[in-house]
Amino acid sequence: MEGGTNIDLGCITSLKTIYGGAKNADVNGDINLTITSGHFDRVFGGNNVGGVISGSITVNIEETGCNPITIGELYGCGNQARYTTPGSKHPTINVRSFTSIGRIFGGGLGASAVVTGNPTVNINVVEGDFASTAYAGSSVTLDGVTINLPAHDANAIGAIGTVFGGGNAAEVIGNTNVNIGTEATIKYTSDAVDATGRTVKGADIRGNVFGGGNQAKVTGNTNVVVGKDSTANP
Repeated sequence: MEGGTNIDLGCITSLKTIYGGAKNADVNGDINLTITSGHFDRVFGGNNVGGVISGSITVNIEETGCNPITIGELYGCGNQARYTTPGSKHPTINVRSFTSIGRIFGGGLGASAVVTGNPTVNINVVEGDFASTAYAGSSVTLDGVTINLPAHDANAIGAIGTVFGGGNAAEVIGNTNVNIGTEATIKYTSDAVDATGRTVKGADIRGNVFGGGNQAKVTGNTNVVVGKDSTANP
């Protein structure tokens, strides 16, 4: 591909796996993947098994479609595929509204999915379009591991199981960043440029938050910020 990719998933019921990038090919531009509806066992911002991405990776989770968003595992980068940040274009996950997510990883999956760069996970959650609907929770089995999707109470923001700034058995050569409830307001990708921001309710994380990865090395610093700075965000 000579350009980038821009995938905006609207009225989706369910998909096993989605990739923002290619199966095993080069993508010579930025990747923007926005999930707005449906269940996914796994979501990857990057490529599947190989190929070079020459631009940034941005994954947005925004519940504005016709079904609740439930995700087993959410990855900022690839499945077995490496990702090397071009310049300052670091991989970023923006979790804004949803119903339930089992695990979030800023990096990739598998030993060969090395990320060279500084992956960032931003969790600033508003009520999604299905916030009034309760969700009993469920589970998916991925590579022999059972991933639990936490229950969601009616009239509440979505729930997350566990958060990792790094990868899942995938090294990060660089720094990892996890920001939780650090913004007072956010905007969806579909919001008008001059629209008033949506008020952030916070974050509901039922398990642990790790600045690094799951059985995966981080060569630089791991940074976790929870809550707003009263000076920077009055």
